[in-house]
Amino acid sequence: MAIYRGPGGSGDATTDASSQATVATTKAAEAATSASEALASKTAAASSASAAASSETAAAGYVDTFDDKYLGAKGTAPTVDNDGDALTDGALYFLTTTNIMYVYDLGTTTWLQLTLTPDDQTNVDTVAGIAANVTTVSGISADVTSVAGVSANVTTVAGVSANVTTVAGVSGNVTTVAGISADVTTVAADGTDIGTVATNIANVNTTATNISPVNYFATQYLGVAGTAPTATVTGALYYNNTGGSEQLYVWDGSAWQQAAFSVSGSVTAFNTRTGAVTLSSADVVSALATGSIETAKIADDAITADKLANSINTEISDNTAKVTNATHTGDVTGATALTIGTDKVVTSMILDANVTTGKIADDAVTADKLADAINTAISDNTAKVTNATHTGDVTGDTTLTIGTDKVLTSMILDANVTTAKMADDSVNASKLNVTGNGTSGQALTSDADGSMTWATIEGLPQRTIYEIQIR
Repeated sequence: MAIYRGPGGSGDATTDASSQATVATTKAAEAATSASEALASKTAAASSASAAASSETAAAGYVDTFDDKYLGAKGTAPTVDNDGDALTDGALYFLTTTNIMYVYDLGTTTWLQLTLTPDDQTNVDTVAGIAANVTTVSGISADVTSVAGVSANVTTVAGVSANVTTVAGVSGNVTTVAGISADVTTVAADGTDIGTVATNIANVNTTATNISPVNYFATQYLGVAGTAPTATVTGALYYNNTGGSEQLYVWDGSAWQQAAFSVSGSVTAFNTRTGAVTLSSADVVSALATGSIETAKIADDAITADKLANSINTEISDNTAKVTNATHTGDVTGATALTIGTDKVVTSMILDANVTTGKIADDAVTADKLADAINTAISDNTAKVTNATHTGDVTGDTTLTIGTDKVLTSMILDANVTTAKMADDSVNASKLNVTGNGTSGQALTSDADGSMTWATIEGLPQRTIYEIQIR
């Protein structure tokens, strides 16, 4: 009968049992080893599970920290973090209504805009485009401040610009008048008298032409008096108007003598004849002493060529009567070429209405020289009754309009471009107090001293968490 020998193959029972024992021993050893290895794997799995739990706790902490720093997209500025806690310095959020990132400044408890809006950027670009003008205004800031301090005066001058232009056009004449301001004042005070002279200018000119006879007559006829005046010139006359004895008297060199004519003009005495004396030509001729007819006795235009000596007529004909020129003094000096002296032309010598615009020096007419009515009109701003139509930077007449792009940097006072004046999104990185433009993914952080720095927002460390299941 066949006997099963087991896995050891054919053999006797003893041999097979021994072989099976050896196999069992080997398998037992292998089982022990597997059990030991399983125990080690269990211990390792437990350690991995503990590490995984720690990693999970750390990851949760990082997530919470990031969640507290980056609050995410918001429709309005948050007042607490995502956990409901107080905001921390450097917290970020993205405003969805303007697509702008903001950072929280704990020192001022204010959300600060990190990027510019399109309008702000436009304004910044505009200012950048006129940087040279801004620099120019900065260089003349003292002048701008001075002009601002007298802005009321500038406005006043602008209101009378036409008058200023007119005066500037006659500045030479104004200067001339200023140089003779005292004379002008004198003339103004004598306006009534000057008007009278102007009305009788023909008589004045005639008198001026015959001034020598006029002066001579003033010394010869002493006028009307009740008592005899003092006389020094022989032949001087005066008329005594004492009632009942009216009589013309003549000075004979030592005493007053009654003239030969009565008050009625009749000859009352001549060459021992008295009464109603009738004079003949011979009487007059015989009464005249040689050389007794003075210049004042000769009527104007009474001496004709026939009355002049032949030698005088010859000299006149040959133009040799005047062989030398006298050297003149006084207001006019010189001999042949005469010169009017400095400050010699006084008010009385100037004919009314003959100081023309060309005679007035520039800038010579001051407020004191203007009529009170003109000064009042200027003060009340009524001197200008119509407005000129202006061109250039400012246009219009009554209502003035500053033109587009006409306000240059030089016209803007330092520190007067306020936030309200800057368009949204006009301030870009180059306009901020920060160096460079940063790199992609960086954000501006406050240096707490008024400046900012580009900084990289550190990302969360990536960790792999393994799930190990032990059975």
